[in-house]
Amino acid sequence: MVVIAGGGFAGLEAAIQIKTLRPACAVVLISPGPNLVYKPWLIYVPAGRRRFAETCLPLAPMAARYGFQLIEDRVDRIDLDAHQVRLAKGQTIDYSQLLLATGANADRSRIPGSDEFAFFPCQPDDAEKFALEIQHRKPQRICVAVGWGRRGPGLEFAGWLARRRKPLGRPDMEVVIVDGDGLLADYYGAEAMAAIRPAIRRAGATLSTERGLDAVTDSGAVVNGKHTAFDLVAIVAPLCGVEVGLPADMVDEAGFVHVDHSFATTRPGVFAFGDAAALPSGVATGKTMMSIRQRVAHLASNLLADMDGAPLKPLEASVPPHQSMSNIGGRAILLSDNRVIGKGRLPIFRRWLYDQAYFRLRT
Repeated sequence: MVVIAGGGFAGLEAAIQIKTLRPACAVVLISPGPNLVYKPWLIYVPAGRRRFAETCLPLAPMAARYGFQLIEDRVDRIDLDAHQVRLAKGQTIDYSQLLLATGANADRSRIPGSDEFAFFPCQPDDAEKFALEIQHRKPQRICVAVGWGRRGPGLEFAGWLARRRKPLGRPDMEVVIVDGDGLLADYYGAEAMAAIRPAIRRAGATLSTERGLDAVTDSGAVVNGKHTAFDLVAIVAPLCGVEVGLPADMVDEAGFVHVDHSFATTRPGVFAFGDAAALPSGVATGKTMMSIRQRVAHLASNLLADMDGAPLKPLEASVPPHQSMSNIGGRAILLSDNRVIGKGRLPIFRRWLYDQAYFRLRT
């Protein structure tokens, strides 16, 4: 039996692919909730452009359609020696192969005060809470701190918040982007920043000249050693792995699971995929939705090969150009290795078509 821990995008796509390749294989998908949250659309929730419910895809119909078993529960502990997964409600499940697709959590302990006073809108629950707080509190100034490996989504949250101030009933609301780890310009480079800065201004947000988020307080944020007043503070990243009781040698310093070039971990029969996996350097794949869909067949084939005692196939070591797109308030900046290869609305329209096609495919 294949057990998949995690009902997010990586876990769902893996379950579907395994059942597609081998319909007779028993697959159990363990999800903490009944829905897959379509995280690319979370940027619209605080801005009031989409309701949180519109980002959710029910998992039960897909389980029935593709023939895998769905269990709504949280993984509490994994007994690697006994090949068992122990769930929060007390159930124990045996596995022959285990896929860790538990995703990533906001690291709420990294920045002092953030757990108590900040929102982490990349987390589904916090995205909805942040939206409700904007409606009820009617803030004048919002800080959106970006950085720590996922700068694009932070710029997107801020851009859409600023763009949607009038529909939110807050036309004078100030949205300030803070370079949380102080590496925004170093990460993107001069050419990309020359496109990002005017896109931020056009959306109506402000990029702070102060860099480095030191702490969050009940009245604002400490940036570069100085306290600045904000009504609300949102932090997009940093991330950490989900705690499921794995040995220390299986995870990196942030809690992500070490895998090799075939997505296998250091333990027999155990694989990791998606945000949960700490990929080796030089692997030609990322953690975006498109990359996951491109690589899920490779993962599923290796997991089934492991079940059969056959050799695993490694991913190629060459690294293709890294492409990314930031949707800053309705205007895209398309980058390839941080060189600008496209701007405007057309890339967003193409992404909208992709999203709609995925929803039609899975509903």
